[in-house]
Amino acid sequence: SPPPLEVRHAQEYLTSSAGVDLITEHFFTLAGSDAAVPVDSMSITSSMLRDLEERLHRVPIMCSAGLLAVLSRSSRVASATLLLSHKDAAPRTLVPFSSLPPPRLATLAHAAALVKAAGDADFDLDVIDVIDFGAGADLSEIAAEIASVGDGGGRVVVPL
Repeated sequence: SPPPLEVRHAQEYLTSSAGVDLITEHFFTLAGSDAAVPVDSMSITSSMLRDLEERLHRVPIMCSAGLLAVLSRSSRVASATLLLSHKDAAPRTLVPFSSLPPPRLATLAHAAALVKAAGDADFDLDVIDVIDFGAGADLSEIAAEIASVGDGGGRVVVPL
C-alpha cells in the first residue's frame, strides 16, 4: 500500500531547494536566533559546545543526523566543524569606518545605495561590518567564514 498522505511527498520536500529553505527557516525560528548552529548530538563534546558558545558566540542546537543532512544543504546554516576549525585562525579585526580611505567609503556608500534602490529601504551603511581578515587568510577561507555567518542577524560582512 502507498505511504500515508501526510508523508507521501516527504522525500521531495527534503531534497528540493524550497523544502530546504523552509526547513532552515523553521530551524532558526525554533532556535530563536540567527546565531544557531546545528550540532550532531552523537559527536559533539563539552569543550566543543563551550567553544561555540563562549568563543564564537553561537547557539548550539542538538540535531538528529537526518536534520543535519537537510540543513547542511543550506548556505544559511553554519557548519559547527567549519566554525571550530577557524577558531584558532588569525584574529579578525573590525575596521572602523573612520580609518577607511575616502574612495573605499564612497564605494561602500554606492553599494548601500544600490541595495536601497533594489528594494531594501532599510539598508544603510550602519549594517555593514568591514573586517580585516589578516594577511595570511586566503579567499576561500574568507568566503567560507562569511558564508558561515549566514545573514549575521542583519549584518553584512565585507572583507578589507
